[in-house]
Amino acid sequence: MKKTLKEVLTCVDHKTAKAIKAFVKSDDFKMVREINKKNMYDFFDMGKKESMDEKTLCGMWVTSISIAYQMAEQKWDYAKKHYLKK
Repeated sequence: MKKTLKEVLTCVDHKTAKAIKAFVKSDDFKMVREINKKNMYDFFDMGKKESMDEKTLCGMWVTSISIAYQMAEQKWDYAKKHYLKK
């Protein structure tokens, strides 16, 4: 998280960097993290109720996360090229 935040902050203007830092420290950000954690636990609980084994559920979760990560990485690379300070 620190590495990613550092990269983002070096690419944006001072006002935007200040807003990002404030958001990361905010209760809203903490709430989003807690929601994500709950979603992960719910996913595994529901899968186990459907008689799926943990290894299969982990594979499904990792696949889902890796696809989302790749998409976010592509959007970030595009944003760095087209919108951020040079």
